[in-house]
Amino acid sequence: MYITGAGALLTSPLRNFYVNGASSSNVDMTVTSSATVTAGTYNWYFDAPLVGTSNEISISSQSFVRAQTSNFVMASTGSLWLTVTGSSILTAISNNNLEVDGDCGMLRVAFTSSTITAAVNNIFVGGSILSDLTPNYVYMTTAT
Repeated sequence: MYITGAGALLTSPLRNFYVNGASSSNVDMTVTSSATVTAGTYNWYFDAPLVGTSNEISISSQSFVRAQTSNFVMASTGSLWLTVTGSSILTAISNNNLEVDGDCGMLRVAFTSSTITAAVNNIFVGGSILSDLTPNYVYMTTAT
């Protein structure tokens, strides 16, 4: 899913991207070049496991992403890269920006030169971060 450009707007009263059922891999959501994404509950919600190591959410170049509840939820297990860069804004009004309820095989998060705001947690992991797929990291620089 690619949302790009100053006029690009993706909005939903519930969820923008919802997967329920079989496992998924190579899932990509890119928001770039001043695009806007908003959701009444969740922007990205996976009930199914995210397998493999190529699942990525990228927000860049002065883009704006906001959810009323949580932005990105992995209700099962999986691996994920989340990057927010380039003076972008990521906001969760009432809960978490990134919520992982199961175990992570790999978790990589980078916030650079952006504003990250959550009512509860910016990153919440309810399970374990497993060491079989390394490196795992949370990296922040010049982010507020």
